[in-house]
Amino acid sequence: MVDRGWFVAAKSTYWPLCYGALDRLEESCASVGTSKKDELSLSLEQNVAWLDLAASAAMTDGNAGIESFAERFAAFAEAIRTGKDVPSDDLINRCITVGEICMAKSHLLRADELDQQDVPARSNSKKPKSKVKSAIVLAAEKEIKQEQLEAVLAQYRYDAIQSLRHRMVAQTYLKEAANSGHFSLSESMSEALPEVSELEKTDDITGDSNGNIRPKVKQMKEVTEREWTSLRAKADGIE
Repeated sequence: MVDRGWFVAAKSTYWPLCYGALDRLEESCASVGTSKKDELSLSLEQNVAWLDLAASAAMTDGNAGIESFAERFAAFAEAIRTGKDVPSDDLINRCITVGEICMAKSHLLRADELDQQDVPARSNSKKPKSKVKSAIVLAAEKEIKQEQLEAVLAQYRYDAIQSLRHRMVAQTYLKEAANSGHFSLSESMSEALPEVSELEKTDDITGDSNGNIRPKVKQMKEVTEREWTSLRAKADGIE
């Protein structure tokens, strides 16, 4: 099971739930090849709900392939329950690995969405003509701008931390997929991402993100897409 010791944020009830799908996928995997057909069918149906939720949360509009695999899990559950056209243990295990990849994809997509929110929009508006202003007005404007800047920086830090958390979750699912799917991850990709507390304290959050996080995330995306394509092909019987 996953070590969840880092959940200390205000959203402590949210982030542990991100690992709920992993628990269900592990339950499914443990029931494959056993006589526990009812338990396997039930856990597969529970995975359908988690995968649908992952697709919805990432706002994929069906384009990421997550929902299609949720439908496959539902079909497997029905086949096992009725005893008709029951898939092989190998096929179920492959699809469970794809389910782990699906969860990693969902969290990487959500991390990217948070990053895009922090890209400053370019303004085409022209600056108004300067007017002679009193010292009081100038001081008030300076204070307002400072407050606006602090608010923007606070939001940027918050979004960066949420993005990091999503990437931590994605990394966990990717590691589990590597174990069950028998593919390897580079040593650097297996290394832990920076702790949330580091981003909470740093004065150079952009530098830390670009230097310590983004290179690993880029690798995670590449491996996720590569293994997603390969594992789907195997699950479809193409390879």
